[in-house]
Amino acid sequence: MFNAKEELETIAYTRYVLDSGLQGDFLDLILALAPCAFGYGEIGLRLKESVYEGHPYEKWINTYCGDAFQEVCVEVGRLVDMAISTRIGDNPTQSPRWAKMQERFTKAVELEAEFWGMGLRAGNQGAGNKGEKHA
Repeated sequence: MFNAKEELETIAYTRYVLDSGLQGDFLDLILALAPCAFGYGEIGLRLKESVYEGHPYEKWINTYCGDAFQEVCVEVGRLVDMAISTRIGDNPTQSPRWAKMQERFTKAVELEAEFWGMGLRAGNQGAGNKGEKHA
């Protein structure tokens, strides 16, 4: 860990989440964080059929496709709904804040996708990494 280089995609997403919470409120923070939980849950489910005993990512896949983490995703969805209802009301699409909420969530999804793209890119670099670890 001490020798790991923090990649730009990691910096971009984590700073976006931090800025969302610092510059906004709880709703802004959860809208920025939710795509992370949803992303891990969705990817875990998509990989579920490809896992086999001894697969190098067997534990990872089983964790994120498993019932416990899938329930976390449901709870995060409920938390988003509750935060919207509590702060905006029962008709959030009529709120002047609605467009900004959508922008925040969409940007977080884009940054989360770039984060996963970083992992795919690193996997394709192979021997060119010279032992350098990335986070």
